[in-house]
Amino acid sequence: MALWFLPDQALEQNSNFSLFRSSDIEDCLDFLQKPGGSISISQLGEGQCSSKVQMLDFGSLLVMIEDHSHVMEIDGNIPPNSFLFAFGLGPQSSLFVDGTNLGSDTLRVSPPFSDCFEVFRPGGAIGLFAIDRKVLLSHEALIPEVADWLATRGRRSEFIRSVSLTTRLRQDLEVLIQCASALKREAYLDALGDLAISGLANALSFEWLAPRAPDFLSSSRSFERFVSAREMLISQMQPSLHSAAFETLTTQSSRRTLETAFKSNVDMGPATYARVIRLNSARQKLLDGDRLNDSIGDIAAEEGFWEWSRFSKQYHKLFGELPSQTRGNRFPKGGKPLASRR
Repeated sequence: MALWFLPDQALEQNSNFSLFRSSDIEDCLDFLQKPGGSISISQLGEGQCSSKVQMLDFGSLLVMIEDHSHVMEIDGNIPPNSFLFAFGLGPQSSLFVDGTNLGSDTLRVSPPFSDCFEVFRPGGAIGLFAIDRKVLLSHEALIPEVADWLATRGRRSEFIRSVSLTTRLRQDLEVLIQCASALKREAYLDALGDLAISGLANALSFEWLAPRAPDFLSSSRSFERFVSAREMLISQMQPSLHSAAFETLTTQSSRRTLETAFKSNVDMGPATYARVIRLNSARQKLLDGDRLNDSIGDIAAEEGFWEWSRFSKQYHKLFGELPSQTRGNRFPKGGKPLASRR
């Protein structure tokens, strides 16, 4: 198994490293949120989770490795002026991006502003290269055909199935983090970032120059149905599982088709998914310092949980702690929140 994460002590050697560990979803969201981007995180798997994110920042290049212990949903968009290249690091079937299994042979290419929907399952680590748009498109190692293809993506992401391409990028990532952990001189670290950008540009160019044309994948119809239904469900969600939103969904698509779309993408039916999302929304409100004057019962009612005992039981089953513990851990004396555990 490759050494995907640097030792903690390596972070003290220079300022390019950031390491984040936490069981708090709000902390994870704060860490991952980038200027110009917008993301939300929901925990779908039961029990107290833990997240680990490591970041190497070289200015025009950002390298990140992300891992979660439970099933997590991350919904957001790519920041402006950056291309994002993502590939799986964990076992097969552990990471799905836009409904596609990001296994050992698939690379997701995301242009600026594009949407991204990720579902992490245990062991679903992901490797990311975020590179400045202008730097990449003007790089001398990038052949014109690839530069033109990237420049015309608009806001549409693409999946390229290529064992050689993803293997090259994973090997570059491993060498990059191992070298970065050993280097102390700032000039060498800057040079390492430049080499990583050249490696990415070269890998893409070689893929286009290969005898066989790149193999592009398209999103499944199941994912398209799920996205459409999910957007409607969230935008029209009512306090009851038998809400108008759920009824609208079932009138537009057969119940079996809808169940299959949700099951294949988030491993649960639409009614269960709606309840989990409402529990996550309640958690975010409990972690909001501006809501300290609101009782836990009032927040639960806002999300459609009218029976306290049922809400508390379902909340504990999903997050591994009671609602009062969530608020108490964040605001131990009812005042300012504790510093993020990074």
